[in-house]
This record gives sequence, C-alpha cells and structure tokens, in this order.
Amino acid sequence: MQKRVISGILALALVLTLALTLAQADVRVELDGIDGGSASVTASEDDSAALLEGYLYQVNGLDVPEVVKAESGGNTASRPATYMASMNQTLRAVYDQLVPEIQKIAAGQGSSSAFSIGIQMTFTKEELGIEGDMLVRGDDGQYHFSEETGAAIEKAVNEVMDMDMLLDQLLAHHPYELYWFDKSFSEGAIRFKYSYGTDGQQTVMVGDFVIMMAVSQDYAVTDAATQQYYLYSPDTAKTGAATAAAAKAAEVVAKNQGKGTYSKLVAYADYIKNAVSYNYAAADKNNNYSYGDPWQLIYVFDETPDTNVVCEGYSKAFKYLCDLTWTGSDPEVACYLPTGTMDGDAHMWNIVSIGGANYLTDITNCDSGTIGAPDQLFLCGVRGGVDSGYIADLTGNTTTVYFYDNETLALYDEELVLSATKYSPLAFDLNQLIALARYAAGITTDKSAAIDVNNDGIISAADLTAMAQSLVS
Repeated sequence: MQKRVISGILALALVLTLALTLAQADVRVELDGIDGGSASVTASEDDSAALLEGYLYQVNGLDVPEVVKAESGGNTASRPATYMASMNQTLRAVYDQLVPEIQKIAAGQGSSSAFSIGIQMTFTKEELGIEGDMLVRGDDGQYHFSEETGAAIEKAVNEVMDMDMLLDQLLAHHPYELYWFDKSFSEGAIRFKYSYGTDGQQTVMVGDFVIMMAVSQDYAVTDAATQQYYLYSPDTAKTGAATAAAAKAAEVVAKNQGKGTYSKLVAYADYIKNAVSYNYAAADKNNNYSYGDPWQLIYVFDETPDTNVVCEGYSKAFKYLCDLTWTGSDPEVACYLPTGTMDGDAHMWNIVSIGGANYLTDITNCDSGTIGAPDQLFLCGVRGGVDSGYIADLTGNTTTVYFYDNETLALYDEELVLSATKYSPLAFDLNQLIALARYAAGITTDKSAAIDVNNDGIISAADLTAMAQSLVS
C-alpha cells in the first residue's frame, strides 16, 4: 500500500495537510467537472498521487512544480477507438442513409422497411474482368447482358455491399432503434436489390438500390383472419406504443444525472435488475419462441413486471442508458455489445470502456439467483485473452469463461482487450475536495453545497476529516 502526503498545494489552498492513501495497481479517480462536464484520470500506483497533486495545483490557478510534472508525465487517460472503420466508403454511405429510416420506424413514423438508397456504382469491363462482349443479341433480336457479365456484376456489387458487416454495425450502434427488426429471419434478415445498365460495351452503371429489413412478428402488420404478417410492413400502432419505453429510459437517466460516473453505472444496472427477470421460457428452444420482444429492450422499460427478457434485453438496455448519458465521438464512458459464448452457451454481454481500460460487464448474470449476483460480473477483472477466452473468477472457487464470436472479432478492435483488475473508483467525490479547497480560499460557487461531506449542515474541518477517513479506509 502506498501513502503520499500532498502538502504544498493544500497548505496554500486549505492551510491543511491531507494524507492520501492510494491503493491497487491501477487507481482511477473520477472527477465530476466544476463546469458541469466530467473527466477521468488514469494512473499507475507510482504515478496516481502525482497526477492528483498536479490537478489540484492547476484548478487553484497555481503553476505545477517541475517535480510534479516529471512524476506524472505521460499518464493521460486513453479513449476507446471508434469502431466504424471496417466499412468501405459506399457501405458507410448506405449506413448513414439507413439510420434515419430505422429511427423513423422506431418512432412509429415509418410504414415500410424497404428503403430506397441513393447510391450509384460504376464498373468498367476491365474492372469486372469480362473477356467476351458485355452485350449479346438474344433470340428476340434484342441485346442483353451476357451471363458472364451478369455474374461479374453480381460479384462486384456483393463485394461492396457487405450485408453482414452492415448489419453488425447497425445492431452494435442502435440497440433501441432496431427493437422492431428480426435479425433471425432465416431467408435473409437484411437484403438488397438493384438495377443496372450500360452506355455501350465498356461501362456498367448500377443504381436503384433498395435495402429490405425484416420486421419481427411482434411489430409487423398482421392479417387478423390468418395471423400471417407482412415482412416489410411495420405496424405504426405497435411501434408508436413502443416509444414509451424510450421515454422511460430517458427518465431513468434524468433521475440519476446528479450522480458521479460510477454511481450512474451502478444505478443503471440496478434499475435493469429490478425491472426484469430472466425469461427462461423464451430462452428454451423447445418452446419455439419467435424472435421479438424478449430479445429487445422494450420490456425492460415498459414498467410491466410480467414482461421479461433474455441476455440481449439486459445488455441492450444497459448500453442504451449509457449511450443516452455519454454522447459524442469521445465519450467518458463507452459501452459495447459483444456476442459469443459464456461457458459454451450463446450469450450477449457488455464491455464498458472507462478511464482508459475495458471491463467485462454481464448484467444478466449479476441478477438475483445467477452465478455472478449481485455484482461479481460488473466492471470485473478477468484473466486470459481475446484468442484464449476470458475467465472470470467467482466466489466458491467457480469460474465462467467468455469467448467472442467471429462477428464481434470482425467488428471491434481495442475494445476487446479487457482489464485484469476490477474497476474500483475512490470512495469519495474528488469534486468535493476541489470545492473545499476553493471555499477555504474564499471562492464560493454553486458547487459549494457538495462540501458538506458529513451532511451535518455546516462546512468545517470535520468535512475534510470525513474525506480523509474515506480515503484511508
């Protein structure tokens, strides 16, 4: 255990000396920003105290001593990579046009899941590798594309329009907006069609693209007499009603907005575990459940205790709450949806990137009655690796093993490498320490109420003592 006395800055700002005890090999200090923003500092055991000391000098308008700069140099929090680079330029254009369309359906405003996409492709005869004539005269006396040309065009278009990658990207980024989508539809959950022509014998123009996405039976227009449903026709009455779930999720985020980063994550996990139980009936393949709401997040936020979900619902709900909370291209917390196996069974869980490290989080198996309850698999540390699988050690000398599937391996990169140690923020809000330093210096802000750490109604040295006790405990 390491102890460090930070005296210089606090002697000036507080006329006090605070002994900071910083333990563990990887200490993360959460800062709820003075200006309403937030940040994270990541430091090793040797450097964490120096980083904190340097930060305290800066927020009080003082120059950071060279010795502190030297001790803390090079230790800045890294951010998770943006995982969108796998798509080619054309596929990215398709993605960008699809997103607002699927959002319309999710909002109850779209009545068709066959989307016209404004892209065009041009291929030369040489690019297609065609040796004979592209156009040949048929028995009807008209010119038509040769079989060789048709096959070459289909191959070239399919190489660009990678539907597997497109679908993986959509599912990874939009856990709420695709609640109506049936990814399990056997004949192709997402397909496309197109037309093509030529200006002669040398160039082919491809266009009129239409992307078709299967609607699950839970949200499709259904014939009342036959109970058959229309694969590409969302029922706006059903999708419109589902929007109440998004409003509830936003309410959950708003209710917890005053908490620190870690406290928000805990609150979101607790909300999900209290809102639903595991849907064993849907998970049992012998029951022949059709893919729909038990795999989505709507049931998590519908405030109905009888509607429950499987692992996808838990994981998507947690990601959705994180996405609503931390936005932008460089969020403080990023949450992902890996898929693969847990102890050999198909599973979805979360990876949470915070403070420059990635943590395995399995809300499903933190629920009551599961092997990781109540929080053994929440921002936990694991051993192993991407290729060999990650092993989480649980109470009772038990373990559970996670393997990523090929879709996850193709979609993510740095996010897949997980921390060997559990995420463990300090037990107090560093913003309180900063506010106390400013208060002692005669600076009162709207954050001053946070200084009353022990909640006795007054601001005094007892509050600093309470902070110190929380640090050394």
